This record gives sequence, structure tokens and C-alpha cells, in this order.
Amino acid sequence: MNELPEAPNAQVVVPEDPQEDHLRRLVTMWGVLSDLSFGDLLLYVPAGRGYMVRSQVRPATGQTLYKSDRVGSWAAGADRPHVERAWRSGAIEGGDLFVEELGVSVTVQAIPVRWRNRVVAVMTSEQAPTHRQPGELERTYQAIFERFVSMIAAGEFPYAPGPEDRVLSEPPRVGDGILLLDGDGRVVFASPNAVSALNRAGVEGSVMNTHLAEAGLDQLATRLAFRTRRPTSEEVAAGSVVIDLEVLPLLERQAVNGAVVFLRDVSEIRQLDLLLLSKDATIREIHHRVKNNLQTISSLLRLQGRRIAHPEADRAVNESVQRIQAIAVVYELLSREHRDDVELREIVAAIVRTMDQVTGAHVLIRLSGTAGRVPSDAATALAIVVNELIQNALDHAFPHLGEDDLPQPMVWVTLDREASSLRVEVVDNGIGVPEALDPAGGGLGLTIVSSLVTEELAGTIEIGPRQGEGAGLSGTRAQVEVEVADVAPGGKNDPTQELPILRLGG
Repeated sequence: MNELPEAPNAQVVVPEDPQEDHLRRLVTMWGVLSDLSFGDLLLYVPAGRGYMVRSQVRPATGQTLYKSDRVGSWAAGADRPHVERAWRSGAIEGGDLFVEELGVSVTVQAIPVRWRNRVVAVMTSEQAPTHRQPGELERTYQAIFERFVSMIAAGEFPYAPGPEDRVLSEPPRVGDGILLLDGDGRVVFASPNAVSALNRAGVEGSVMNTHLAEAGLDQLATRLAFRTRRPTSEEVAAGSVVIDLEVLPLLERQAVNGAVVFLRDVSEIRQLDLLLLSKDATIREIHHRVKNNLQTISSLLRLQGRRIAHPEADRAVNESVQRIQAIAVVYELLSREHRDDVELREIVAAIVRTMDQVTGAHVLIRLSGTAGRVPSDAATALAIVVNELIQNALDHAFPHLGEDDLPQPMVWVTLDREASSLRVEVVDNGIGVPEALDPAGGGLGLTIVSSLVTEELAGTIEIGPRQGEGAGLSGTRAQVEVEVADVAPGGKNDPTQELPILRLGG
């Protein structure tokens, strides 16, 4: 017998895991129980000297008693005597109860929810009394419900969690179609919707008193359910028709004495899945071709650059090649993804590895931090921005490369994100700038950066002397801040990487 807790106030006593998990799994699956009972289901947990409604579900097969939610409402034990008796005795209680707020009597069945031989909650099935004679379908549904009720009271439902449980995107409902199997796995009842689903799958004639295999359906799911005493699922395809089978074994004293099979026609869902896969493959193929075309253009420009004798023209061509390569990096990553966003860090790392504009020197580039995944449109703009800032540092920060007694030329690229605020910082230890610069008034590269950051990304950019402590500190710091939604938040910063440019030049 369970003693009612003497809590000082009417606060819900929430069970601890895994007891809590047992109740969560019951609530996940109890929509079908509500359908089978044709009544409202309420889950009561002890609260003070009474009980609090923790969860509620309405039937899809009948009319609800409660138009407003009962979740969070409290009742004294004397006002819910069936709940009180079920909690204290651990037995199923039932009868009629006058509900004052409804002004009518309702038929109540109170089921103790047992976990590890302890009653941890009470589930009630509540419906308006009826004097009509139920039909065969209603009687069968209610009989199935009573079998689940016995399992709940015995602690056999919901089923214990397993290592290979499949997470259902949508738990089964009675409207999907039901087959009832006996202890030998033969069909003893088939709902009209189940018969229709089987007919669409090419099953002709009656399936009564037959095994599913005799009807031409694979019986793997039912065999597994009978053997493991656990729910199983399987999809059966017959031409363009796909039927999802969800099998719930019926237990009595830990022995399987039947099963309920829910049949759901998922043909349209699977066709949509195939269309999405085809669309995804097409988009990735387009990204791949765009990347190839950009690389072709880049190669043609390189060939053209080799025929140019004028240094300024050659430099302009090489910078154009670098910009095209930065865009190609984005499309290369998109061609390998099954989504329309990419990791910004991967883009930056790839851009750094392609830097080869200056000859005869060794510049060490250190990349740290991460910025999560960004949408493809923002990724392209950010790729060009990062490319231009790094290239600007390599072009202008180290005019005396190769001379002795100079410190190691360094460029630091830092990525950072807080919520939707993304920051990219490029710092060098070169000759530096005396004061803050206006990017829009600089060369072509900085003009491109300013335009992309302020107009396309609606962000800000600052370029000025390198900041820090220590005498003789030199260098330039460029910082870009933009608002870009992180489509996959929660990632941690990657460890710092040092990416040396061993060969800078064409």
C-alpha cells in the first residue's frame, strides 16, 4: 500500500529518473490508448494531500469531456476517490463520479501506474456514461485497451527502454488501422482502415485467422516482437505502396499472448522523401559543376597571366584568380553537404591553404576559434571578405620579407561567435598603419570588403593599428562583425591551428 506524501503545499511531486522516464514514455504512447478507450486520459501524481493532473490526452475516436486543459489542476483525494483508492491499494478501480464543474456524472477507471513494483502515478480513463450497445469495433478496441490497462497496472507498459529503440516521429493512432494477433501470431481482428491499407498493398481476400506471411507480408517485425517482448517496426513495400507496421506485443506475466499491429500508409511520405533526395542530389551536382566552372575560369586566368609582361596587370589577374578560388571553396563544400549551409572555419582554412601570391618568404598563419555553420549566401560573401583581408596583409604588411634579423612574419585569423553575432579578426605583425583606415577609401580589395560587409552582410568593419601590450608592437588589425544566424549552434571552439604558407608565389 502506498502512503500519500505529506507535502506542505500542493506542489507536483516529480519522480526522479528513470522513474521519470517511465512516465514520459507512457505519455508518449498513450494517444493510442485514449483512442482505444474512447475517453479522456489523465495522469495524476501525488501533490500535498491530493493529486495534480500532470498530463492529459483527448481521444480521436470520441468526444472529449474536458474542453479546457486539466493539466496543473489539483483535487483532494476525497474529490477523486477512485484515484485515491487506486494509489493506496495498487489495484484498478472504477465507477461513476459526479464532476461538479461539468454538472454530470462520468465513468471513471483509475489505473495504478506501476514501476519496479511501486505505484508512481495513477492514470484515469474518463468518459460520459452511455446506454447504447457498442458495436464489434468498439468492443474490440475497448478489449484491447483493457489488456494495456492490465499491463500498466503490472508494470509491463510502457515497455522498458532498449538499446535499439526507434524514436517515432509520430506515435501510432487507431485511425491508422489495427490488426489484433493472437498468441500464435494469427489475425483475429482487422479494422476497416487496416483492411483498406492491406488492399492497397496488394493483399486480396480476408486475412482473418491467417499469419501475415500467408497474406504476402513480411513477418519479421511480428516475430521479433513475440521473441523480444518489445515493440518493433518495419516498412513493407508493394510496388509504389509503402505500409509502416508498428507492432506492440501484449504481455501477461511477462509472457506474450498476442500483439497489436498498427498499419500506416506512408506511401506519400516516402515519395516525398525520394523527391527530396533527388532534389538534394541535383542541388549538390549543380554546386559541383559551379565549382568546376569556377576552377576552369581560374585556370584560364592563370594561363592568361603568364602571358602578361606588365607587373601591375599580372598582379591584378592573380588577385582575380584568388577571389574566384575563394568562391569555389564555398561551392566545393556545398557539393559535399546535404544541406544549404557550411562550416565557416572549413572555408577559411581552405582559403589560407591556397594563398600563394608572394614569392620567397615564409609567413605563418594561425587560425583559431570557430563560427559555426552559416547559410550559403552569407558564406560566399564572408569567403571573399576573409580572402581579401588575408591577401591585403600578405601584400602590404611585410615589405622586407627575406631580410635577416626580422621577427617571424605572422598573420592571426580569429573566428568567434556569440548567438547570431559573428566576428572575424585578421591581425598581422607587419609594419602596421599609423591610424584607423577607411576601408572604402582603400584599394580595390578593401573596397570590395567594405561593400560586402556593409551592404550585403549589413555589418561593420574596422581597420587600424594592432592592439596589445608591449613596446615596439607593430602590425595591423582588421575586424569584421556581422549578424548571421548560426544554423547549428552549440559547437565548441576548435583547437588553434598553425597553417604555414611554405610557398608564397606563382
